[in-house]
Amino acid sequence: MMSDGQMATFISFLDTIGPCRLLIYCSLGISRSPALALIAADLWGTEYQLTEKARPNPWVLALGHNAAAVAREIQPDEDQVSRGDRARVLSAPSE
Repeated sequence: MMSDGQMATFISFLDTIGPCRLLIYCSLGISRSPALALIAADLWGTEYQLTEKARPNPWVLALGHNAAAVAREIQPDEDQVSRGDRARVLSAPSE
Protein backbone atom coordinates (compact mmCIF):
# COMPACT_ATOMS: atom_id res chain seq x y z
CA MET A 1 0.00 0.00 0.00
CA MET A 2 1.01 3.64 -0.11
CA SER A 3 1.95 5.77 2.88
CA ASP A 4 1.20 9.45 3.60
CA GLY A 5 4.87 10.26 3.04
CA GLN A 6 4.99 8.51 -0.32
CA MET A 7 1.86 10.36 -1.44
CA ALA A 8 3.28 13.70 -0.29
CA THR A 9 6.39 12.95 -2.37
CA PHE A 10 4.19 12.13 -5.39
CA ILE A 11 2.19 15.36 -5.01
CA SER A 12 5.42 17.36 -4.68
CA PHE A 13 6.75 15.67 -7.82
CA LEU A 14 3.57 16.57 -9.72
CA ASP A 15 3.88 20.18 -8.58
CA THR A 16 7.52 20.25 -9.69
CA ILE A 17 6.99 18.87 -13.20
CA GLY A 18 3.66 20.58 -13.84
CA PRO A 19 1.14 19.40 -16.43
CA CYS A 20 2.74 17.09 -18.97
CA ARG A 21 2.42 13.65 -20.46
CA LEU A 22 3.03 11.22 -17.64
CA LEU A 23 3.51 7.48 -17.74
CA ILE A 24 2.73 5.64 -14.52
CA TYR A 25 3.64 2.00 -14.83
CA CYS A 26 3.45 -1.11 -12.71
CA SER A 27 3.25 -4.77 -13.64
CA LEU A 28 -0.52 -5.02 -13.25
CA GLY A 29 -1.64 -1.39 -13.38
CA ILE A 30 -5.18 -2.13 -12.25
CA SER A 31 -5.59 -0.32 -8.94
CA ARG A 32 -2.83 1.98 -7.67
CA SER A 33 -1.51 3.19 -11.03
CA PRO A 34 -4.92 4.36 -12.28
CA ALA A 35 -5.52 6.08 -8.94
CA LEU A 36 -2.23 7.97 -9.24
CA ALA A 37 -3.04 8.90 -12.84
CA LEU A 38 -6.45 10.24 -11.76
CA ILE A 39 -4.86 12.29 -8.98
CA ALA A 40 -2.41 13.82 -11.47
CA ALA A 41 -5.21 14.57 -13.96
CA ASP A 42 -7.36 16.11 -11.23
CA LEU A 43 -4.53 18.29 -9.93
CA TRP A 44 -3.63 19.48 -13.41
CA GLY A 45 -7.24 19.89 -14.54
CA THR A 46 -6.76 17.55 -17.50
CA GLU A 47 -9.11 15.01 -18.99
CA TYR A 48 -8.52 11.31 -18.70
CA GLN A 49 -9.93 8.03 -19.91
CA LEU A 50 -9.63 4.78 -18.00
CA THR A 51 -9.38 1.35 -19.55
CA GLU A 52 -12.07 -1.19 -18.76
CA LYS A 53 -9.68 -3.12 -16.50
CA ALA A 54 -8.75 -0.09 -14.39
CA ARG A 55 -10.16 -0.10 -10.87
CA PRO A 56 -8.70 3.00 -9.13
CA ASN A 57 -7.89 2.18 -5.54
CA PRO A 58 -10.24 4.26 -3.31
CA TRP A 59 -7.67 4.41 -0.48
CA VAL A 60 -4.99 5.81 -2.79
CA LEU A 61 -7.48 8.31 -4.25
CA ALA A 62 -8.48 9.56 -0.80
CA LEU A 63 -4.85 9.70 0.33
CA GLY A 64 -3.93 11.71 -2.77
CA HIS A 65 -6.76 14.17 -2.49
CA ASN A 66 -6.01 14.73 1.19
CA ALA A 67 -2.27 15.21 0.51
CA ALA A 68 -3.00 17.66 -2.29
CA ALA A 69 -5.37 19.60 -0.04
CA VAL A 70 -2.70 19.86 2.65
CA ALA A 71 -0.06 20.90 0.12
CA ARG A 72 -2.33 23.63 -1.21
CA GLU A 73 -4.08 24.48 2.07
CA ILE A 74 -7.42 23.57 0.49
CA GLN A 75 -10.06 21.69 2.41
CA PRO A 76 -11.30 18.62 0.51
CA ASP A 77 -14.97 17.72 0.45
CA GLU A 78 -14.87 15.05 3.17
CA ASP A 79 -18.00 13.29 1.92
CA GLN A 80 -16.52 12.73 -1.54
CA VAL A 81 -13.07 11.81 -0.25
CA SER A 82 -14.44 9.27 2.20
CA ARG A 83 -16.32 7.56 -0.64
CA GLY A 84 -13.20 7.58 -2.83
CA ASP A 85 -15.05 9.27 -5.68
CA ARG A 86 -13.11 9.68 -8.89
CA ALA A 87 -14.67 13.10 -9.29
CA ARG A 88 -12.48 16.11 -8.70
CA VAL A 89 -12.97 16.97 -5.03
CA LEU A 90 -10.61 19.89 -4.70
CA SER A 91 -11.66 23.41 -5.46
CA ALA A 92 -9.76 26.67 -5.50
CA PRO A 93 -10.09 28.71 -2.34
CA SER A 94 -12.59 31.56 -2.44
CA GLU A 95 -11.09 34.99 -2.80
